[in-house]
Amino acid sequence: MSSPIISAGTNGDGAFPESSLGFSDGTFYGTAYEGGAWNAGTIFALSSDGVRFTNLHSFALFSDDGNTPKSGVILAGGTLYGTAEYGGASGQGTIFAVNTDGSGFTNFYNFTGGADGGYPECLLAVAGNTLFGTTLRGGAAGYGVVFSVNTNGANFSTLHYFTGKGGDGALPQSGVILAGGTLYGATLLGGASGSGMVYAVNTDSTWFTNLYSFTGGVDGAAPLASLKLIGNMLYGTASAGGSASNGVVFAVGTNGLDFTNLHSFAQTNGLLGVNADGACPQASFSAAGGILYGTTQLGGATGNGTIFRINADGSGFKKLYDFAAGVDGGSPEAGVILSGGSLYGTANKGGLAGNGVVFGLNIRPQVTLTALPGSLVLTWPTNAGPFTLQSCSNLTSAWYNMTNVSAQVGGQMSATDTFSASQKFYRLIQ
Repeated sequence: MSSPIISAGTNGDGAFPESSLGFSDGTFYGTAYEGGAWNAGTIFALSSDGVRFTNLHSFALFSDDGNTPKSGVILAGGTLYGTAEYGGASGQGTIFAVNTDGSGFTNFYNFTGGADGGYPECLLAVAGNTLFGTTLRGGAAGYGVVFSVNTNGANFSTLHYFTGKGGDGALPQSGVILAGGTLYGATLLGGASGSGMVYAVNTDSTWFTNLYSFTGGVDGAAPLASLKLIGNMLYGTASAGGSASNGVVFAVGTNGLDFTNLHSFAQTNGLLGVNADGACPQASFSAAGGILYGTTQLGGATGNGTIFRINADGSGFKKLYDFAAGVDGGSPEAGVILSGGSLYGTANKGGLAGNGVVFGLNIRPQVTLTALPGSLVLTWPTNAGPFTLQSCSNLTSAWYNMTNVSAQVGGQMSATDTFSASQKFYRLIQ
């Protein structure tokens, strides 16, 4: 694993990042739950090379702008949008906007803790000029809501409030994802067995359904993360349950059918909390080429969490990294994003100051070259991910995709190229 890009702290940059990263034009955007000028959290920007870090905004404990942002930010039309779990006019959290250069910060909605909800912990979803999200608490029954609001703060609407009864969910900690006119999400508790559920609701609030209720057994329990939609299947993690009670990776159809436990995380070893693959997954997935990339908060070789990958059909599970809670960070509560052959994310603990890190992990596979009479064979691991092999004759010229690539017995991808009098360069890209 590469060195941490930056270590968070309480001296102006933030501390304990719990959010996933956003990425645009060579810059990562995220939030830190604490730290900053008033120890109430920050919004930050970080160049992809780790050189330029900017504290875009420091939240204050006793102001109306909100504080302790647990989720990350989304970028829409040059503006970053997010939620703060606490603070605001009623102390129940806020929705905010800020320009990517840190200017123009505004709190444009204050939750009251009543019918509109309270204590948002979600990453927002956006469509046009409308934002969608959830609150952990509030609503008519006090168990949270799904909401929509315009990006200027107008037309706030409660699309569904959770009751925790009759198969309905409770405590939606994760956000929603949008597909067409339908929002999909999960609740920490509630459902038919009280162990959480996956739900769908129309953006006009005319239809709501419980797609799947977790039983707390081998299928999992307590889903904390947002879902990932691939085709007509929803993919997610449950932080508990499974064969060893350390959580699962699951898939379920958008029609509520075909639920599958894709992976149960292994039993941890006593007080040390260590195991082979990780435990307590709390984060959503990044996906490419039918491969899901995720994190676990606990477990692994030191008990401080892992980064893993798994194919969408449940095959090919592989642990990619064990956090040590040292300079590399530990206990990642957010997912990773995939860019340029590397995974990027945040870890809540560790780092030089012990306040968390932003990390990068290169997962680009190594290509092995084997010379044969008149030809060159290039091979790399099949399970490395969806990479394309390219070649060029000069590093300043155009790269071309090689088409004679095939999977070989023994978990290798292979391509054969003929020798020529001129030099040739090869690379794998995503």
